Amino acid sequence: MTSDGGGGDAGADGRVYPDARLFDRVEVAPLARLLDEDVGDMHVGGPCWPEGEAAAALRYLDHEGRPLDRPTPRGRGGAAEVETVPGTWWWIGPLTRHFGHFLSEFATRIRPVLDHDPQARLVFARSFGGPFPAPRAAPSFVEAVLDWHGAALDRVRFVDRPTRFERLGSCPQPERLYPGPESAPRTPYLDALSARLRARLGPRRAEGTIYVSRARAQRLYAGEIEVEAAMAAAGVRVVHPETLPLAEQLATIRNAETAIFAEGSALHLLQLGGRDFGRIVVLTRRPGHRMAEHLLAPRCEELIYLDTAERLLAGHKPQGDVRISEGLCVPSPERIEAALAPLGVDLGGRIDRAAFRREAGRDLRRFARTLRRTSFGRGGRSVQAMASGALASGLPGRRRAVASIVLAWGRAALARRLARLSSGRSGRRGS
Repeated sequence: MTSDGGGGDAGADGRVYPDARLFDRVEVAPLARLLDEDVGDMHVGGPCWPEGEAAAALRYLDHEGRPLDRPTPRGRGGAAEVETVPGTWWWIGPLTRHFGHFLSEFATRIRPVLDHDPQARLVFARSFGGPFPAPRAAPSFVEAVLDWHGAALDRVRFVDRPTRFERLGSCPQPERLYPGPESAPRTPYLDALSARLRARLGPRRAEGTIYVSRARAQRLYAGEIEVEAAMAAAGVRVVHPETLPLAEQLATIRNAETAIFAEGSALHLLQLGGRDFGRIVVLTRRPGHRMAEHLLAPRCEELIYLDTAERLLAGHKPQGDVRISEGLCVPSPERIEAALAPLGVDLGGRIDRAAFRREAGRDLRRFARTLRRTSFGRGGRSVQAMASGALASGLPGRRRAVASIVLAWGRAALARRLARLSSGRSGRRGS
């Protein structure tokens, strides 16, 4: 049985907002797979919505409107009995430990749901499979995002076993991570985000230029610590967002006349605001790639991408396959200085070349050491790509980095061999 959740009003772009939809007796399961790009269904689990067009719009959709999710088959949730929770609840999305994916894909329904019902009780599902499973406790940034939107934690339920809700509703995704004709943020959604941001932060102030660094977090922009030192010497304020409360992060970026980012998850902070930001400059890690352009462009006065990479070393997925998005960028100091000069940021040769090479070499070795936790599920091509890229980088310590990659591959191969022997198969077909 389906009941009308109240719908919404049509915005200037003709889309209804918040477009709330409510259904009776919907079962929700934890995610057996999440963000798993190696299979047909990226997400397995979550709500088992009823058949029909109204419910189909509540699924996770790609840039062409095709579902990326699949519910867990009934009876396979791992519980003999399914708990029934009374009352009306609203589905938001899965939990993940990945900050960027949480903001860009799984938290976007919070605002429309609360615009429909400010006292809504929210539902998230834990994820136990895929490259970024949720930890046992919800990551601290989840509570910060809920607080930003005005959602009390005592009105949130985290599903870790199959659970049936007496009534469960949701809203269609107001924007989608993958670029396409229906992926850009909806006009009334941006208006709602802007209203929330202004209510929390007050009027915008002009506070010059900032550099949003990831040098203290995931270091995939080699030598960045020397880049930020040069920025500081040139009078640019360097910001490490992970050291600030969420509201202060947003205020700092919003008040900047120019905010320069090293490409990464911090860019998704802008998705908590509407048309509220000045000039956004992105130092790309992947040449030619325009990360989240369709999501960011409507939110800022000007959006500029600068290709500064001299080399991109192949990254890896947790199962060992090549993953460019997880690769290590080795930027060119000359390109950084030349690209920023027309924007009024005069580094004037301030990036110390010798220090940059040393730090970039350390980042390369650190990057290679992370492979020791990798299983290398599909074999040698990923190993060859990573090792050859590291060797060709010309950075100090590159041979030690290659040794770490080869050692990680050898350990993974030995572990697989021992697993086959212990299972009694010994690698023989059909045994």
